[in-house]
Amino acid sequence: LAGQWRRRSIILISLLIGFYFGSILTSFYLEKTGERQLIAFLMAVFIEIIIRIRARVPVGPAPFPWIVIDNLRIGVVYAVALEAFKLGS
Repeated sequence: LAGQWRRRSIILISLLIGFYFGSILTSFYLEKTGERQLIAFLMAVFIEIIIRIRARVPVGPAPFPWIVIDNLRIGVVYAVALEAFKLGS
């Protein structure tokens, strides 16, 4: 990317999009199926798969796409944790 502000804005937008998708997925599937444990388990498995794939990237400065994927993941985890606090569990 050409400028530093573009890089930072894309990173911030990816974090917010991850939060948005996480909150939409949890609220939609919790209402649709009613299986809280199954949905939480599947989201945790998906996030763990991303972490395992990310661990295979060589040590050093992370490539920009991996930074975006990590921020998406962090946003999803934050949305799931916030949903858990809202549900009281």
